Amino acid sequence: MTFRHLVSLQRARFPTPTWAEVVASVCALNGAERPLFTFAPDGGFGEGHLSVQGRPGAYLLTGYLTGHGRFRYRGPHRESSEEVEIYSHELLHDSVDERYVCADLTRVLGVVRHFWEHGELHPAVSWETA
Repeated sequence: MTFRHLVSLQRARFPTPTWAEVVASVCALNGAERPLFTFAPDGGFGEGHLSVQGRPGAYLLTGYLTGHGRFRYRGPHRESSEEVEIYSHELLHDSVDERYVCADLTRVLGVVRHFWEHGELHPAVSWETA
């Protein structure tokens, strides 16, 4: 195996989605048949990725940055103990603490757009090590 072949194996295997494709994918999340959207800058997962899970009104954002670890969005509900259902389909259900849920689709898309453009977590929202 040549060096050139090894380098080619490390290149992105999937093209970076367009912004319109990203918006459509996030807006299609319904907490059932379409519960999760994950993408990485430049189409590869080597530098990290961002995942959006949930349904309208209840989104969970999780980011992974190589060398820094995993982070999750933390909303304004600092001391909440309420559980919010983000996934429910047939026999499977998933709920998370309300403090990790973003109900605002516009805010979710802003966080996603920042990651899509810069490959980093949005600095204007709170992130917690997961």
